[in-house]
Amino acid sequence: MDGAVEPLRLTPQTWHGAGSRRLRFRLVITDLCVVGAAWAISVPLSTGPVTTERVAAAVASAALSLLLFAVAGLYRRRVAAVRTLEIARTVRSVWTASLVAGVACATVPVSYGIRQALVGAAISSVTIVLGRGLFRYWLMRQRAAGRYRQRILILGAHIAADEWILRFEEHPELGFDLLGVLGEPSAGSVAGRMAVQRDPVEWAFERGAQSVLVVSQAFERDEVTELLQRLDRAGLYVQMTAPSGSVLASRLRVQALVNQPVMFVDPIVTRRLQLVAKRVVDLSLGLVLLVSVAPLLSAVALAIKVTDRGPVLYRQTRVGRDGLSFTMLKLRTMRVGAEDELEEVRAAQGSDREGPLFKLAYDPRFTRIGRFLDRTSINELPQLLNVVRGEMSLVGPRPALLSEHEDFDGDLRRRVSVRPGITGLWQIEAREVPSFESYRRLDLQYVDNWSLSMDMVILVATVETVLGRFVVGERKPSGGCPRSC
Repeated sequence: MDGAVEPLRLTPQTWHGAGSRRLRFRLVITDLCVVGAAWAISVPLSTGPVTTERVAAAVASAALSLLLFAVAGLYRRRVAAVRTLEIARTVRSVWTASLVAGVACATVPVSYGIRQALVGAAISSVTIVLGRGLFRYWLMRQRAAGRYRQRILILGAHIAADEWILRFEEHPELGFDLLGVLGEPSAGSVAGRMAVQRDPVEWAFERGAQSVLVVSQAFERDEVTELLQRLDRAGLYVQMTAPSGSVLASRLRVQALVNQPVMFVDPIVTRRLQLVAKRVVDLSLGLVLLVSVAPLLSAVALAIKVTDRGPVLYRQTRVGRDGLSFTMLKLRTMRVGAEDELEEVRAAQGSDREGPLFKLAYDPRFTRIGRFLDRTSINELPQLLNVVRGEMSLVGPRPALLSEHEDFDGDLRRRVSVRPGITGLWQIEAREVPSFESYRRLDLQYVDNWSLSMDMVILVATVETVLGRFVVGERKPSGGCPRSC
């Protein structure tokens, strides 16, 4: 890298581009509309007459929410790209804005009741999650069409770079176009086979790269320091990998230790009280949801019966907590005898999934109503009975078939240390990704990092995901769900 001629300095506007500014502006307008509408609705719904003071308080709460969104980094790619992080920060910002507005109004003679604050925060939480969910699905389609994308280079032909090459391929919704890998060419990894030896800054300019991902494992400490300094002077947007990918980003905090940056990992302490609390939430919320969806289940059951007069429920043996088997319930979405046709369908059409999982996005065995039930996840609702009975949780890794479980490696079999769930981290982050590695990585991340707050965020994200697929339409998948979904 020594002796290289430094090119002209770029500006942040150069590597972000007009497209990113337009995208951020669209997101701000979306937030403004949904949050403003929520607080406007809160005024007549709360007690007391509609006064100018109460309207002003609602406007202030909406404006403060948007300000807190910006402070929380919710208009930055690195936050908005992680659904669980985005939802947690948006909901927290909305409730913080409501609390601040309530305290401020209490100090001055302004009629702003606790009811209005609670109603406004509750409605805003729902509308902002749904609004951003629809924005996400719109953006996925835009990026699939080649718009709002960012050109990126990987620096470091290390085996750790292979995972990132795969992620960029599997997650086009992130909006990254990988231009190449810089480093020592070798046959030891995918990155090594792709690698070329060039000056990183010069090559970034030649290829029109807007950002660079530095694989920290590929460099010595002094090399990383020099490289970061050069990339910064060139005005490139720099990202650097963490040493371990098994820890969720929400648990990592950069701190200074003797004026040197270190990553502090928040500990996960799973106490018996947390397990009891999780079961209480499962039981109480499961019962409420079961009663709430009973009319829908009755209508769908009648439709299934009228369609082909077959059984309404489909029962299948799955692997539960501690490896114990149980019978999982679903609304039947395929014709009677579909299991007997599995091998024939597999032989004729293969699978959209990799590894031991099987799924066809357009499986010919679906009934007329079954495809709709599968796309909207309505077929999963009878599993609320499994939750109430203690065989499943609302959130957790999806229960595997016995044949799938036997094909899992020893590490992945740690999934059975927690109750399987109706929804989980994989379902909201990579449901349409065909890679088995994504399934494995996200399930183990949940097992190693779960908390009650994470469960709540996943539940909210699940609602957003289902509504997004229903309203916007499901992105044409390269996969779908395995048989264990």
